[in-house]
Amino acid sequence: MTDINILRKEFAAFCAEDKLTPYSPPTELQSVFDSYHWIAQDRIDAVRQHFLPGRNIEIYFDFSSGPNLNAAAGIRNKRGIFRINKGAVLVSADLFQRMLSHPDVLKFIGNVGLESYEGQFSEGLLNNIDVLHASRIRSGWPTAPRSPNDPVRREFSMVANNLAYDFLVLHEVAHIVTGQLEFIIKAAGVDMVCEAVSGGAAFYRSKTVRQAIELGADNFAVGLGFTSVMNWSGPVHSHWESFFSTPEQRIYAWCFAIGAVFRLWGLETNIVDVRKRDYPPPAMRYFAAIGTIQLMFETSKTPIKVDFKKIADQAFVDLNESIFSVGGRRLKTEDFNQVYTPEGKTHFLRIRRCMARLLPRLRYSQK
Repeated sequence: MTDINILRKEFAAFCAEDKLTPYSPPTELQSVFDSYHWIAQDRIDAVRQHFLPGRNIEIYFDFSSGPNLNAAAGIRNKRGIFRINKGAVLVSADLFQRMLSHPDVLKFIGNVGLESYEGQFSEGLLNNIDVLHASRIRSGWPTAPRSPNDPVRREFSMVANNLAYDFLVLHEVAHIVTGQLEFIIKAAGVDMVCEAVSGGAAFYRSKTVRQAIELGADNFAVGLGFTSVMNWSGPVHSHWESFFSTPEQRIYAWCFAIGAVFRLWGLETNIVDVRKRDYPPPAMRYFAAIGTIQLMFETSKTPIKVDFKKIADQAFVDLNESIFSVGGRRLKTEDFNQVYTPEGKTHFLRIRRCMARLLPRLRYSQK
């Protein structure tokens, strides 16, 4: 194992490439970030069990000062390295807490009678925790979001944030362990991939290849993350029994959480310039993620008596209304239905074909 001081120095340099710094949380948030650091390390160790011989690459992870829901992965000195912005923990946690503290949101979870209409219900979707905190300070509010009064709803908000965070961590790990970064380095001399915004491999010559790499990492994160949720056999917290005990409940919680990630990234899409982008539109990524799980159910050798699509659709509708309740815009079908236009379908198939061509060229680590 590499000396920790060397790894920290490399990580600081990795952050500096995007004008960020390693994040040192304030005392009141130290335990929160310690727990999320443990979650990420646990996921790295879980993926490591599936490494093929010769792919046991060392991976270092930590948090960076970035205020938005974003992350980046890279290769440094033949070691994997990735960072998760502080905003990736705080922005989504803030949103889930605001939503679950509203008495009109997910009324079937916990006791909504304990919640109040007095709260931060006009801030909507804002993917920048520093801007959000500054706005609250100007308004004379505490920087922390209002937490649900009901303990069951409070636990649901925490579980949802963990699921969203898990997806982001697994996505970054996928870039490293599946050989995607090595492919990019060899093809374009670029050794960093960021999420949600242009960066790292943004100038790779083929936008379709770049988008295929992102969808490939999504597939890895969605497949492993969802399977872990469905196979989870850990002790159920007493407050979880009403929302995480059955397969249907776990599917709903996962879909609700993943949907929130892509809503924060902007689920609306415009197919007109899609071939010029470094990333597939978030709407395309979301529906591809849901489609991946739907396919898992349809092709499972063991019949699963669960209507996944019905649950996923309901979670999407409920999330839309929940976001509207805290000041966000209620999406309409026309906001994202370009994904299903002939041009949208053609581009998605183009990406899928590109992913198929890339598979033999990547040094995949999954057994």
